[in-house]
Amino acid sequence: MKFTSVFLICFLALTMAVNTGLREQAKLGFKSQMKELQKTSWGKVAASFLDLQMTVGSPAGELMQAFKDFAKDNKFKVDLNTQDFKWQENQHNGWVKGFEDQIARAKADIAAATSKLDNVLYPLKANLEAAIKRDNALIAKTLAAIATATQDRKKNAAQHVQFVKEATEAIAAIDECLELLTEIGTTAPSLIQMTKVQKSFSKLGAALKKTKYGSVVKALLKLADFANPAMLRRLVKKFKDVRASLVTGIANAQAEEAEQLEAFNKFIEISQTTVANARTRVKNNTAALKKCIKDIADTEAFRAARKIDLAQAEKDLADEIARWKGVVAIFDKLFAELANEASAIQQIIELVEGIVGQISDETKFRLNQ
Repeated sequence: MKFTSVFLICFLALTMAVNTGLREQAKLGFKSQMKELQKTSWGKVAASFLDLQMTVGSPAGELMQAFKDFAKDNKFKVDLNTQDFKWQENQHNGWVKGFEDQIARAKADIAAATSKLDNVLYPLKANLEAAIKRDNALIAKTLAAIATATQDRKKNAAQHVQFVKEATEAIAAIDECLELLTEIGTTAPSLIQMTKVQKSFSKLGAALKKTKYGSVVKALLKLADFANPAMLRRLVKKFKDVRASLVTGIANAQAEEAEQLEAFNKFIEISQTTVANARTRVKNNTAALKKCIKDIADTEAFRAARKIDLAQAEKDLADEIARWKGVVAIFDKLFAELANEASAIQQIIELVEGIVGQISDETKFRLNQ
């Protein structure tokens, strides 16, 4: 409006003409309209222009055309600024949509990462750790069982060997006693034979000392009466029974040894397979756990980054909304000023047209000189 004001003043200065009679007549015609016009700032400016025109008496037609040109210029500025506003509004809407899309994508990524962590990775990590712990405990327990079984096997094997050795020695001693008793039973025992028998009995007693027959045989040997055939027969029968029992014991011990050895070998085989499988699982699960931990770290880092992106997008959106609010305020103020300008210009046009319509043709001609 400053440009148009200067232009108007220059225009009026160039076109002024002195006509005191017409000036006074025109002033009387629009005095009441001037009061209404001066209610707004733009109206005051327009009123001052009119007052200047009436004072210097410039041609009314030229003044009317000038204000019509101002009206066109005002409309051009309104259209231009409206176009600019719409362009900026479209740009603003595009930015808002872009920020909203960024926010939506960031929220979706954060939700997906959180779901993956809570429902997949964290439970997987816990399961892998528990499985590794269980397998390590199984390995330790199985190895301990193998060690215990191995010690028991050695102990049992040694016991079997010892039993067979002692039983074999006892059988040999019994055979020797039976041979000597047979000789005594056929002839009267000599001093040499009695000495051999006593040594043989001592040897037998020592051999059977650790067996269940030791006490019984020891008692029989104390009661032995070599001059009594019945006693000798009884003693011989008892020795043969013990011998048969020892032979059976050796056979049972050997069978038991073979059975225990087979069971031990099967246990060792199964245990070693269990340990090998558990170690394989530990190896695989350890590798899987390492990958899982990396996936957790990557996913947590991704989620943290997307939270930063979300915060930035929300800030950008808020800043853009605030910026646009300021832009809208500027345009609202501009459009209000242009509207006031248009209103003032229109009032001037209507006022001048009204005054011109009230005066004579001669006066109109003279106003346009």
